[in-house]
Amino acid sequence: LIVASFSNLKSSYAQGTIEDQYKQMGGVVALAEMCLRSNKLEKVLFQKIAEALYNNPDSGRDINNALNLYFESYDIAKQKKVMWIGSLKEYNKVPFTCDRADKVHIENAETQFIQALQSS
Repeated sequence: LIVASFSNLKSSYAQGTIEDQYKQMGGVVALAEMCLRSNKLEKVLFQKIAEALYNNPDSGRDINNALNLYFESYDIAKQKKVMWIGSLKEYNKVPFTCDRADKVHIENAETQFIQALQSS
Protein backbone atom coordinates (compact mmCIF):
# COMPACT_ATOMS: atom_id res chain seq x y z
CA LEU A 1 0.00 0.00 0.00
CA ILE A 2 2.52 2.60 1.07
CA VAL A 3 5.86 1.59 -0.29
CA ALA A 4 6.82 -1.76 -1.69
CA SER A 5 9.86 -1.97 0.57
CA PHE A 6 7.68 -1.67 3.65
CA SER A 7 5.52 -4.59 2.59
CA ASN A 8 8.50 -6.82 3.41
CA LEU A 9 8.46 -5.77 7.08
CA LYS A 10 8.11 -9.08 8.90
CA SER A 11 8.85 -9.89 12.51
CA SER A 12 7.05 -11.10 15.57
CA TYR A 13 6.38 -7.44 16.34
CA ALA A 14 5.24 -6.48 12.85
CA GLN A 15 1.78 -7.96 12.81
CA GLY A 16 -1.10 -7.24 10.48
CA THR A 17 -1.40 -4.69 7.73
CA ILE A 18 0.97 -1.87 6.83
CA GLU A 19 -1.33 0.39 8.84
CA ASP A 20 -0.97 -1.90 11.87
CA GLN A 21 2.80 -1.87 11.47
CA TYR A 22 2.96 1.92 11.48
CA LYS A 23 0.78 2.00 14.59
CA GLN A 24 3.08 -0.57 16.21
CA MET A 25 6.16 1.45 15.35
CA GLY A 26 4.59 4.61 16.79
CA GLY A 27 4.04 2.81 20.08
CA VAL A 28 7.48 1.22 20.11
CA VAL A 29 9.16 4.57 19.48
CA ALA A 30 7.20 6.30 22.24
CA LEU A 31 7.90 3.53 24.73
CA ALA A 32 11.57 3.35 23.71
CA GLU A 33 11.90 7.08 24.30
CA MET A 34 10.29 6.82 27.74
CA CYS A 35 11.89 3.60 28.96
CA LEU A 36 15.18 3.36 27.06
CA ARG A 37 15.91 6.98 26.15
CA SER A 38 16.23 5.81 22.54
CA ASN A 39 14.85 7.10 19.27
CA LYS A 40 16.86 4.82 16.98
CA LEU A 41 13.78 3.30 15.34
CA GLU A 42 12.30 6.68 14.51
CA LYS A 43 15.53 7.81 12.85
CA VAL A 44 15.71 4.65 10.70
CA LEU A 45 11.99 4.83 9.85
CA PHE A 46 12.13 8.47 8.80
CA GLN A 47 15.23 7.84 6.70
CA LYS A 48 13.46 4.97 4.91
CA ILE A 49 10.36 7.12 4.39
CA ALA A 50 12.48 9.93 2.92
CA GLU A 51 14.17 7.48 0.55
CA ALA A 52 10.81 6.03 -0.48
CA LEU A 53 9.32 9.47 -1.07
CA TYR A 54 12.37 10.56 -3.06
CA ASN A 55 12.24 7.44 -5.23
CA ASN A 56 8.45 7.50 -5.62
CA PRO A 57 7.03 11.02 -5.19
CA ASP A 58 3.55 9.78 -6.08
CA SER A 59 3.45 7.84 -2.79
CA GLY A 60 3.26 11.04 -0.75
CA ARG A 61 -0.41 10.75 0.16
CA ASP A 62 -0.06 7.11 1.24
CA ILE A 63 3.02 7.93 3.32
CA ASN A 64 1.19 10.84 4.91
CA ASN A 65 -1.69 8.53 5.87
CA ALA A 66 0.72 6.01 7.38
CA LEU A 67 2.50 8.74 9.32
CA ASN A 68 -0.82 10.00 10.68
CA LEU A 69 -1.40 6.51 12.13
CA TYR A 70 2.18 6.41 13.43
CA PHE A 71 1.84 9.73 15.28
CA GLU A 72 -1.64 8.88 16.59
CA SER A 73 -0.29 5.67 18.08
CA TYR A 74 2.82 7.47 19.33
CA ASP A 75 0.63 9.95 21.23
CA ILE A 76 -1.54 7.19 22.70
CA ALA A 77 1.55 5.25 23.78
CA LYS A 78 3.03 8.35 25.42
CA GLN A 79 -0.20 9.03 27.32
CA LYS A 80 -1.25 5.50 28.26
CA LYS A 81 2.03 3.54 28.00
CA VAL A 82 0.52 0.93 25.67
CA MET A 83 1.43 -0.58 22.30
CA TRP A 84 -0.76 -1.49 19.33
CA ILE A 85 -1.16 -5.25 18.80
CA GLY A 86 -1.72 -5.73 15.09
CA SER A 87 -3.03 -9.27 15.29
CA LEU A 88 -5.70 -8.23 17.80
CA LYS A 89 -6.39 -4.78 16.33
CA GLU A 90 -6.20 -3.16 19.77
CA TYR A 91 -3.82 -1.69 22.31
CA ASN A 92 -2.53 -3.90 25.09
CA LYS A 93 -4.64 -3.59 28.22
CA VAL A 94 -1.87 -3.52 30.84
CA PRO A 95 0.30 -0.39 30.61
CA PHE A 96 4.07 -0.69 30.40
CA THR A 97 5.87 0.37 33.58
CA CYS A 98 9.42 0.50 32.20
CA ASP A 99 10.48 -2.27 34.55
CA ARG A 100 13.26 -4.60 33.46
CA ALA A 101 10.95 -7.03 31.62
CA ASP A 102 9.23 -4.15 29.81
CA LYS A 103 12.58 -2.70 28.76
CA VAL A 104 13.66 -6.05 27.31
CA HIS A 105 10.37 -6.36 25.39
CA ILE A 106 10.56 -2.79 24.07
CA GLU A 107 14.22 -3.12 23.11
CA ASN A 108 13.51 -6.38 21.26
CA ALA A 109 10.64 -4.76 19.36
CA GLU A 110 12.78 -1.75 18.50
CA THR A 111 15.65 -3.94 17.31
CA GLN A 112 13.42 -6.17 15.18
CA PHE A 113 11.72 -3.24 13.49
CA ILE A 114 15.09 -1.59 12.79
CA GLN A 115 16.48 -4.81 11.32
CA ALA A 116 13.39 -5.29 9.17
CA LEU A 117 13.54 -1.71 7.88
CA GLN A 118 17.26 -1.88 7.18
CA SER A 119 16.91 -5.14 5.27
CA SER A 120 14.09 -3.84 3.06
